[in-house]
Amino acid sequence: KKSMKLLYAHFPISIEIKGKDIAIKNFLGEKMARKARLVGSTKVEAKGQAVTVSGPDKEAVGQTVANMRIAMKIKDKDGRVFQDGMYDTE
Repeated sequence: KKSMKLLYAHFPISIEIKGKDIAIKNFLGEKMARKARLVGSTKVEAKGQAVTVSGPDKEAVGQTVANMRIAMKIKDKDGRVFQDGMYDTE
């Protein structure tokens, strides 16, 4: 089980789960949703800013979290200024 928190400065990030796809909407104010993939039998629960990824396989949970972080990677902007993203809480 991994518990994380979505942090943002101006544009509220929302997450939708449809089948094996995760859509990350309004990241940095972008119109198109960024997509990530669920691995194995993991479950993603998003309530407000809290995101919980859980499942029976530790590697599948870790890979799902890594897929979400890769999808939220900030390109062409200064990472010290734009710190929006998903961070561990536990």
